[in-house]
Amino acid sequence: MLGQKMEIDYSFVPSVVFTQPEIGCVGLTEEMAKDRGIRYDVSKVLFRSIGRSQTTGDISGEAKILFDINTKKILGIHIIGPQASELITAGCIILKKGGMLCDLKETIIAHPTLSEIYYEMGLKGLGYPLHG
Repeated sequence: MLGQKMEIDYSFVPSVVFTQPEIGCVGLTEEMAKDRGIRYDVSKVLFRSIGRSQTTGDISGEAKILFDINTKKILGIHIIGPQASELITAGCIILKKGGMLCDLKETIIAHPTLSEIYYEMGLKGLGYPLHG
């Protein structure tokens, strides 16, 4: 493009499926982490525990963060639920910037929004579940 060489790191490219409910994912899957010998854990939060989901009545689905068990670095984000195709963009930024679970815990997110599911996953992954 415009004569400039572009290098794309495909590990940060999201995948989305426009079904009902929507699906969005970026980064490693559990299978990929196992194949690479990474010791990992997951933090899952149901959309039904998010206030905005309750106000819209769209409570189906969940979000999952895959993280390194030792460093707490986020390795992958998987969302199935309302507006997953939009929510996964934040996941792309988190991974690109080398996000950690504590980054999610320390971020103030508008309330009530679906984005709060990131905060909830961070808390849960660190052992401090609030709603999920």
